[in-house]
Amino acid sequence: MSKRQATAAERRYMGAVAALGCIVCKRLGFEGTPAAVHHQIRGRGGWGRSSHYRTIPVCPHHHQHSGEGIHDMGADEYLAMFGFTEAELVDEVREQLKNLLPASETIH
Repeated sequence: MSKRQATAAERRYMGAVAALGCIVCKRLGFEGTPAAVHHQIRGRGGWGRSSHYRTIPVCPHHHQHSGEGIHDMGADEYLAMFGFTEAELVDEVREQLKNLLPASETIH
């Protein structure tokens, strides 16, 4: 099954997400680390990708292939290592963007 292309509003939203810098680095006290967009994994089974509006900005290290990335470990291991969940990070990103983007482009 192919993935649906992002709309213009979704692309603007994801651009604003990435511009925030890595949210994990920020939580660890390292501001301004460049980031790419990560789509929150659906459910605990980890299959499928969520909405373009349920994304977080993460650097390559905290994304995958480092042993400390979101894709490198399960939700329980991630929570144990960092003390926060992907869902909490999504909520934090949404709160940060609330005043930066039109309401029609933030919460879906």
